Amino acid sequence: MKLSLRILAVLALSLAVFWASGCKKSNPYSSASLTKSSTALMKATGSPRAANTTLSDLPVKGGKLNVQTAWINIADLRIEENSGNDVEQQGENNNGDQGGVDNESEGGKEESGGAEDSLDNADITAAGPFNLDISGGQVLIGSFDVYPGTFKKVDFTFTPNVNDPFYGKTMVFSGEFTSDAGTVTPFTLKSEFSKQIQTPIAGGGITVAANSTVEINVVFDLAGWFGNVDFSTAQISNGQILIDASNNAALLSAFEANLEQHVEVEEHQ
Repeated sequence: MKLSLRILAVLALSLAVFWASGCKKSNPYSSASLTKSSTALMKATGSPRAANTTLSDLPVKGGKLNVQTAWINIADLRIEENSGNDVEQQGENNNGDQGGVDNESEGGKEESGGAEDSLDNADITAAGPFNLDISGGQVLIGSFDVYPGTFKKVDFTFTPNVNDPFYGKTMVFSGEFTSDAGTVTPFTLKSEFSKQIQTPIAGGGITVAANSTVEINVVFDLAGWFGNVDFSTAQISNGQILIDASNNAALLSAFEANLEQHVEVEEHQ
């Protein structure tokens, strides 16, 4: 009797080991079978591709703006994956200062571990901060090696920067305001807006195939940000319009109220 029980126990243990081994081999998303075979090019721009206006002709209340500089500082970006692979990936910024970008820190390294650890999370995390001047068109945020997958949304945070040209601000814009009467007045807007933004990727997401490069465009829609800011009510000091926490604060509040609603993420065509 004791011998029979012992034999049964050995058989049960053998079956358990065999079953576990078979499951591990049949898992197509084990850490051994996945590699960062693709590339995501993250870029930023100040207007959607379909927009009919340029940054030199932004309509606002009371006239139009000619935006000559548009500095934005954002912290880490996270592109969230939803393909079922669920492989954690830390993005590495493979490009230095390029296209007006001042990337001050390198991306994290891929975490090591077994298949169970690698199946926890498939997001791409790109370490910032990223200093972007989007006034001149599309600029590069960074190039990141990624696993194949389908990416649904992007999280990022506006954050202050102590360096030039921010000096403790998050965003700095400058240019000229032309009133409906034709009067041209220089303007500068400085914002300390600090908040995380989560926005879906247009079209239901972007699918990154193996051994491919996909361009992901983050659109900071300046036409939407400035659209309802009434420059005709701005107080003019020393021949210019200053908009910050101490000057024309109502206009700054109107601008900051638009920030979350006018950010889009799309695959660049």
